[in-house]
Amino acid sequence: MVNPYSDLDKRILGEVYGSTETMDNLVVLCDDYNSRWPGSGDDRKACEYMAGKLEGYGLEDVHLESLILPGWNRGSSTLTATSPKEKEIPCIALPHSASGSLPR
Repeated sequence: MVNPYSDLDKRILGEVYGSTETMDNLVVLCDDYNSRWPGSGDDRKACEYMAGKLEGYGLEDVHLESLILPGWNRGSSTLTATSPKEKEIPCIALPHSASGSLPR
């Protein structure tokens, strides 16, 4: 069976192994757009940067879409040791960490 895409496959593989484009884009995303935390301004700017790159590569109908993303804001948290004596311990809440109590 003849692969009608053989020449295209070879061109793509040549780009994969011979181009620094992917690494160049990664460096820009990491250095210029910081953490890209969802909902931050940097995440939107990074998406716009990549949309521009995709258009530059010749892709059609490149666009950004909005989505509802469950968010989380760090609130106050407490940690209290109760034995051998009661003592407050400084702490911070982490994403996806549930509140609760341990048995005494």
